[in-house]
Amino acid sequence: MIANSEKKDFKTITLRDMNEKPDLVNIMNEVMEKEGIKTGQSVIEYIIKDYDCTKKAYQALQNKSEEQYRDYYRWRNEFEEKYQKLEENINLVKKAFKILIK
Repeated sequence: MIANSEKKDFKTITLRDMNEKPDLVNIMNEVMEKEGIKTGQSVIEYIIKDYDCTKKAYQALQNKSEEQYRDYYRWRNEFEEKYQKLEENINLVKKAFKILIK
C-alpha cells in the first residue's frame, strides 16, 4: 500500500541490491525454472499477474475452511444433544429394569 494513498503509474521497475537479497533471487529463479520464463522482468510481470489469482484462491479456501469449521461445530452440537438424549434413555431403561427385577 502506498503511504500517501496516491495511485502510481509505474513506467519502470528497478530491483535494487539483489546481491543482498538471496531469498528474492532464489524465488525468482524458482519461478523462472517452473514457469519456463527467460527474464527477470518477465518473472516480475508473472508474479504481479499471479498475485490477484493467488489472493482470490486463498480467500476461497479461507471461506471454505470457515464454512467447514461452522459445519463441524454444528454437527458436534447435534451429536452432543443426541448423545445426551441417548444417555438419558439408557438411564431410564436401567431404572426400569431395576424396578422390574425387584
